[in-house]
Amino acid sequence: MLSTRLISDGDSQPSALLRLLNLGARYLVFLFRLPLRRDLLVSKAFLIAAPRWVRFAPQSAIFPLVAVSATKAIPEVLLPGSTLTASKDFFTSMPSKCAVGNILYSWNYAYNVNNVKGTPKTIQDFFNTKKFPGKRAIYNGALTNLEIALAADGVKPGKGGANIYEALETEAGVERAMNKIKELCTDPKGGCVFWSAGAQPPELLVSGEVVMATGWNGRFFGAEVGEGAPIKQVWDAQGLDYEYFVQVKDGPNYANGNAMKALAMMTNTEMLAGSAKHIAYAPWRKSSLAIIEKNEPWYKDGKTNMLSQMPTAPANTKNYFLVDPIYWADNGTELGEKWEAMKAGL
Repeated sequence: MLSTRLISDGDSQPSALLRLLNLGARYLVFLFRLPLRRDLLVSKAFLIAAPRWVRFAPQSAIFPLVAVSATKAIPEVLLPGSTLTASKDFFTSMPSKCAVGNILYSWNYAYNVNNVKGTPKTIQDFFNTKKFPGKRAIYNGALTNLEIALAADGVKPGKGGANIYEALETEAGVERAMNKIKELCTDPKGGCVFWSAGAQPPELLVSGEVVMATGWNGRFFGAEVGEGAPIKQVWDAQGLDYEYFVQVKDGPNYANGNAMKALAMMTNTEMLAGSAKHIAYAPWRKSSLAIIEKNEPWYKDGKTNMLSQMPTAPANTKNYFLVDPIYWADNGTELGEKWEAMKAGL
């Protein structure tokens, strides 16, 4: 019997996938709010929106997948009169020919403007408790904390964060990152509050329990724009994270091509730009940003400009890293143990 389960916004970590697989789920479906043509609607699951921590393999025993981002799989041009194909329009490359990008979101940090004297601008400022005293909220796990720690300690991310992950491949690099975090958490002028749910960082900022917090840019945006919270985001050394669509081979509407048509439509320039009317996560296509900029204010409230809120906007990508799914798949368990041992010693 087909077992279909839903990955919700809260199920954004590897444990969620493992939990679903243990429950016997065969198809994982991401619920999205994009209008589809009626003739492409299907009654059964045929697509997966996969977080970056899923390993992609066409011969996967779990997911028999289809090549969707190969040269001619998504053949549409970007705009009328353009000859640029989709693969040239992606913000970055895919982890597999079986994946096509959907959104990119940011692990960045924000601060409460009422509780900070001055204007934090860099990742170094997040760790500078002398200039900006007060507690910080950081993610409960090692993921992205090690990366920002090295960036704050002087490691230039390099293209896509290559320099950071090169350092983290060594024991010395991991120790250096752990020590940077430990120093922050044990500083009498600082201290750490650990968060695990996306809603917590803005809540901790608004309550005044912390003066700065790492988090997901969409949550910060929702608090700032949707609720009027006095917080401001900082994009320096942000970690870009992402989700992909993949198609299940021989699934519903695979043979007649409708599943691929729907996938092509959902990932075209206009459709991906449309998602930014509802949430501050960046479309995978660079051309979508041009549509957003040309038609500002783009947000659904009719008054909020969205280009500056996009993680992939040029102004926000002067210094960033791409969260490396292969690195964390290979090292996540070991680093998690070291991380928990470090926290236990605080």
